[in-house]
Amino acid sequence: MNKISNVSSVSSTAAREGQGSLRKAGDAGEQRNVEAGPSSKVALTGMALAMARAERVAEETPPIDEKRVDEIRAAIADGSYSIDADRIASVLLAMEDALPGE
Repeated sequence: MNKISNVSSVSSTAAREGQGSLRKAGDAGEQRNVEAGPSSKVALTGMALAMARAERVAEETPPIDEKRVDEIRAAIADGSYSIDADRIASVLLAMEDALPGE
């Protein structure tokens, strides 16, 4: 018995057609039938929604520019890479301002 929110099973044909019945465990562990029609809904957890968002962002992110990474790595190694602390601080403050209030 696969348990997802106390729902144990539904046939794949019934699920596709939006019909049939589900067996749901009651408080005492007994099972009862619950009708599954076209109005049946699936609720995703916050974690599932966050994972879906992360996957979407990953798909939309451009590929890594390996040539640019190698250039920066070489500049760091030879000491010619300069860091603009004021620019970094400004970006961090802007990101903090964009966070939802507590």
